[in-house]
Amino acid sequence: MNSHNPVLLRQPDGCFLSRPRPVQEELLVAYLYRTLRANGHESLLGMVDGRSDSIDVKREFLIRHLRLSTEEWKRLIDPGYAISQIKGDRKLFLTPHIRWCPQCVEESPILLGRWLYRTTVVCTQHRAFMRDECPHCHSLQKIQRFTRTCYTCGTCLSKPVNDKVPKPLIQLQIQLDNALRNGQPNPFLFKLRYHQAAKLVHYLGVLACSAHRGGIQERASSRRVQNDCMLMEAASTIVKNWPDSFITLLALKQADPTTNSVRNDFGNLYSVLYRSLKEEEFQFLRDSFEGYVNSHWTGILTKKNRFFSEHTRHSHPRMTIKKAARLMETTPALLRRKSAELQGSEIMFRSGRRLRTIGTTQSSRLKGTTLMQAARILHLPERRVRMMLTAGVLQAEISPLIFSAAAWFISEERLQALFFRPTGQPKEVGVSLYRLCRYGRLSETEFIELVRVLISQGLDVVNASKDPIPLGLAEVRRIDLRRWLLTLRARKGSSVSVDEAAKALGVKQQVAYQLVHSGLLRSYRAPDHADLRVRDVDLKTFRQEYVSLAALARNNKTSPKALLTRMLCSPVTGPSVDGGRQYFYRIADLPFCGHDIEF
Repeated sequence: MNSHNPVLLRQPDGCFLSRPRPVQEELLVAYLYRTLRANGHESLLGMVDGRSDSIDVKREFLIRHLRLSTEEWKRLIDPGYAISQIKGDRKLFLTPHIRWCPQCVEESPILLGRWLYRTTVVCTQHRAFMRDECPHCHSLQKIQRFTRTCYTCGTCLSKPVNDKVPKPLIQLQIQLDNALRNGQPNPFLFKLRYHQAAKLVHYLGVLACSAHRGGIQERASSRRVQNDCMLMEAASTIVKNWPDSFITLLALKQADPTTNSVRNDFGNLYSVLYRSLKEEEFQFLRDSFEGYVNSHWTGILTKKNRFFSEHTRHSHPRMTIKKAARLMETTPALLRRKSAELQGSEIMFRSGRRLRTIGTTQSSRLKGTTLMQAARILHLPERRVRMMLTAGVLQAEISPLIFSAAAWFISEERLQALFFRPTGQPKEVGVSLYRLCRYGRLSETEFIELVRVLISQGLDVVNASKDPIPLGLAEVRRIDLRRWLLTLRARKGSSVSVDEAAKALGVKQQVAYQLVHSGLLRSYRAPDHADLRVRDVDLKTFRQEYVSLAALARNNKTSPKALLTRMLCSPVTGPSVDGGRQYFYRIADLPFCGHDIEF
């Protein structure tokens, strides 16, 4: 054995007349230097053969020269050796400078082993923050010289301080201390052992305190107690309010998605979850993260996201518009028009390229038909389907009247509302709506009312089939239909819509509406609907009182323009009177305007 002091090596027991016994959970190196100071030595230099920082050398020295029993040896803690056993990063778990609780040091100047861990920022016994520097000269204390006073300026290091420590931080510190003592998985720390929980808490604090793309590399100054207090306090809030606080953290890290890359959009959060915390015991973090991505992230997951589970990639509820159009056998232009309705989003890249995505959960709304296809499916004439669209009984996703589209688009989901199941027993042969429309001479209003009654199940459908029946093939008992029609016509009186009145007068719909608005053709608004109605009696009165210039021209076998120059009386409405499209004259005025005009 090499030595600088052969006398000491020959008589080692005589060098250690004072042999203090170790305290439970005392730091090994602190106990060693405490013993050396008690015997007038400063280090092990020249007393041992080999590296003085080796755990085996220290153990042999203490057991041989201080005569420690096995039980006393177990009281000592060497955090550095524990970290080396699990092959952990010393910088991640251990602080380079000793920490202490002033109240504990006042009671006994013993340094505990857990005080060397970075997660120890609070003394749970005195509910006070740990210290790692002199309150007067701010010098860091060394384990070799640690006493109740600062070895630089002599200031007392054990002066009690009243700190206001947040309750969540105290609770987290208690659970970490228990996990360190027991060495067993802690149910309050996600069933993790101490070193796993300490690693998780550290990175949760780093994520909560760092910017979106801020670096997570630490300097030596980052391992000070003040910095670790900040990390632990941030982590304690996340642990206490799990998983809501973690979801909030994810939302803050991805407040403004700008790319189609999960790694770029979530920054260092992605790196921590899939690199720093890549072990199997932290899979629950990645599960929560991937669940959030599938619920809120508007990009597309592909095979490039190899760190994501296969289930997450396959269940991601978004796809590009081009892929959706290909799967649904429709056009991308149609889906772009429905982008807002289908929870669509757009990502603009720096190059100017745009990526449009939509939710796959809305796929049922991507399947639809044109007006012609809807008429075939419902077994009705196109004219009747158009009536339902105009009346709002059937709603179209895209209408040529609103969008600059070439065709109608009606979703299959809306068409399903016009399929019926039998609601009554067929006591006699029923009549289908298709035959009724073709041979029953139903007016537009009566047809719309009948459709509404069928939707609300006001009339029983008596088809023998058990499968859903399209509107045109739905059969109703004749006696029920006859009774319903009589009731409807009695309630509404003998009247027609303005469109039907236009057909009866032989004019266009716009002309009929202008006659109504000018008051020449009387109308009323139905109390149960918003459409205007014209009574038969008012229609008859109009025919008796007014005649159009076009009708007069046909009767006299001339053109309206030529006849207009021969008229001596003034029209009541027309382009030069009130901007109307046609001229109308009061019949009572015609005999006085010229006897050569026949009508």
